Amino acid sequence: MDLTTHYGSLLLSSPVVIGACPLTMEDSFRQAVADAGAGAVVLPSIFAEQLPGWRAPSGQSIDPIENRGLHPSQMAWPDPACGDAAEYLRALDSASAKHDIPVIASINGIADAAGIDFAKKLESAGAAGIEWNAVGFHDDIDGDVNQRDVEWLAALAGIKQAIDIPLFLKTDPCPGGTPRFARRVVSGVDAMVLYGRGPSVDICLKTKLLRSSWTLSPPGDVQRLIRPLLETHAACPALSLAASGGIASGEDVAKSLLAGADVAMVTSAVYRDGPPAVGRMLSGLGEFMKSHRMQSLDDLRQQRPVGFSSQESRLAYVAALSTRHAE
Repeated sequence: MDLTTHYGSLLLSSPVVIGACPLTMEDSFRQAVADAGAGAVVLPSIFAEQLPGWRAPSGQSIDPIENRGLHPSQMAWPDPACGDAAEYLRALDSASAKHDIPVIASINGIADAAGIDFAKKLESAGAAGIEWNAVGFHDDIDGDVNQRDVEWLAALAGIKQAIDIPLFLKTDPCPGGTPRFARRVVSGVDAMVLYGRGPSVDICLKTKLLRSSWTLSPPGDVQRLIRPLLETHAACPALSLAASGGIASGEDVAKSLLAGADVAMVTSAVYRDGPPAVGRMLSGLGEFMKSHRMQSLDDLRQQRPVGFSSQESRLAYVAALSTRHAE
């Protein structure tokens, strides 16, 4: 059975990709998931705030925005999983040389001059692609959506022009709708990851202060991805998509691919169950394909649902709100 798939312009041996997380900095973990059948791994993000400090000693001019990054607030800055920028490049160089599967680098933050320069360094260090994590940067509700799109398109064009490897955009739901945004960025990126997830926010009743925490995605949470995948793929079929969030079984992978994704990003499942989770997902996907007489992922893609018509969507909505659930 042929499980190869294209993720942007990358040809992967399987559609299961290990998403960005601290685990992927470990040689033994990367080798274990590669042996289990993962198609690629994404290193944890280097944060935009770390890059001006790396760039300053090189003698390059630092713009005012970058200069602010050299003088962080008095709040304690957490130790990033990747260390500093120089350590990140060394880790990427080592990982790309040691493993047969593609190793994708990740940058989190605003795309500025330092980020573009660092993207070039990532390519030189052996990155198979670069995932630009823009989660949380669409939150300015007072801004103009079209103007923000123009700014992002310009930033992405600058990155794309600077590198020859694939560029993947990881985003949260976009103002005005992800399908609309996908249509605008399709010429500037090789793929989009739907969705990146931020921490959950709670209120401590004792102190009346906000408290944020990051928990693993629950198994089966993939259902929340089905509609945006369907809508984005229908609006922009030329754009490669990655599903991210709550994928924990072969069935979850199959649903993601049928909805329009080319790969399924997996993180929480390997935290819970270790690298063997990858093999179980691929085995479950294979069983599903065999039961439907599919020999390759191309066969699966040909059976993707077109989606609800407007009338079907309305009827499903009415039925859902009219259902009396048993206690």
